[in-house]
Amino acid sequence: MGDDEQYAVLMMLMCRSLGIPARVVMGFDPATDGDASDVTGQDISAWVEVAFEQAGWVSFTVTPERDQVPQQQNARKVSNPEPQVLQPPLPQQDPAELPPVYDDNDNNGSEEDQAADVPTAMIVAVAVVTGIAALLAAVLMAKVLRRRRRRRRQGVERALGAWDEVVDRARDFGRSAPDGLTRREAAAELSSGFPQAELPRFAHAIDAQVFAAGDPSSYDLNQIWESADLIIPAMGSDRPRWRRLLARLSPQSLWRPAGRRTRPRASRRTDP
Repeated sequence: MGDDEQYAVLMMLMCRSLGIPARVVMGFDPATDGDASDVTGQDISAWVEVAFEQAGWVSFTVTPERDQVPQQQNARKVSNPEPQVLQPPLPQQDPAELPPVYDDNDNNGSEEDQAADVPTAMIVAVAVVTGIAALLAAVLMAKVLRRRRRRRRQGVERALGAWDEVVDRARDFGRSAPDGLTRREAAAELSSGFPQAELPRFAHAIDAQVFAAGDPSSYDLNQIWESADLIIPAMGSDRPRWRRLLARLSPQSLWRPAGRRTRPRASRRTDP
């Protein structure tokens, strides 16, 4: 609590501390009840005036009304914390008893050993399968390359390559003619195992190109190879699918391919 003089002086000091020109003014402030003729000591008051450049000294009344009583703030009591007490240690407990371990005669190794054996077995199995697949792929690729090489030959050698391709197909099926036979004799020997292939007729066509006068034409050689392309699948037409597949994957004809021996270049003659 305070009076108007105290509030006015306080505001004046605050303004001057901020560099604002201010002053305290004492005077009469009669009640505005419509009758200002009676002035008593109770009408004496104090206020603050602040100087402004354009307006001059402007008065400010900073004294609050008498009915505005500031609220009392109760200081919060600070509780005295109790000192921490060290808790006593927990009582010792007996160690837990593990269940008895029984020997398993059927189990030769621990679970860790078995778990370690599983990846090893899988790796071995994958390696074996991969190796077999690579070997079969190599066999197929070798046969394809051999066929292309025979088909790209020139002249009589190209016709003989078609016959060698048929003989190698028969060898992959497990049938072969004895050495030293002519093509017609070998065809007659193999025809019993491949009745749908018409091997004697194909051997006669090959001999016609080999012993004909002059080099065979490209048209005749293409016809020879087209016939070979029809004879080779006909050789396995009466066999089951798995047997035809084994023949395609068989390496027999790669170990002993037909036409491997050097052929003597006989002189050309008109009659075979």
